[in-house]
Amino acid sequence: MSSSADQISTALSTRGSKVGFIGIGNMGDPMAGHLVKAGWTVQVYDVDRSKTERFVANHGGSAAASLEELGRNANVVITMLLDGHIVEQVLLGRGDQGDGVLKTLAPGSIIIDMSSSSPIGTRALGAKLAQRGMQFMDAPVSGGVKGAVAASLSVMTGGERALVERCDPLLAPIGRRFHVGSLGSGHAAKVLNNYVSAAGLAAAAEAVIIGHRFGIEPQVLT
Repeated sequence: MSSSADQISTALSTRGSKVGFIGIGNMGDPMAGHLVKAGWTVQVYDVDRSKTERFVANHGGSAAASLEELGRNANVVITMLLDGHIVEQVLLGRGDQGDGVLKTLAPGSIIIDMSSSSPIGTRALGAKLAQRGMQFMDAPVSGGVKGAVAASLSVMTGGERALVERCDPLLAPIGRRFHVGSLGSGHAAKVLNNYVSAAGLAAAAEAVIIGHRFGIEPQVLT
């Protein structure tokens, strides 16, 4: 591990690391807020500037005017975005413009994707980031907005165990962490969790329909 990565690891154990959090939506806002409350130095970014201004007013921390500014000021970057395509665009930039976080993020920095991304896409992105000297892990969450607010999310981490363990103090204020395997495994676990939930919902709906055919009122079964 490089001296830069060593310094980041030390910072993670002492809350000295500078965290850039991208995506201040219904989930990202309380999640990043818990990090500020826990004593981390947090700078946030969102395409909707009003969200970052509201975040700073409610939680503290600071707001970046651009992805380049956030990358320049952070050595750990967390993404909480809609999907992996947006994550890659935010990190690497759009086309030949090179306006992503990596334009200014120092080699050896850590990137944690907490979005609901594709497992295969995550591994492909990981290879690109490794070529740029970055450390990358996935850590999608389950529990919804209610869990984000209550800091009770289930965080499914994927990546090298040493990296996951170094990042555990940072993710602890957000919820319970479960290391499920190598890079991409966290996103795979999230997809499978959603699949099981959807299958259960479909089975319950079918049961209500069948029960209704036998004269059983839906509220009786539910």
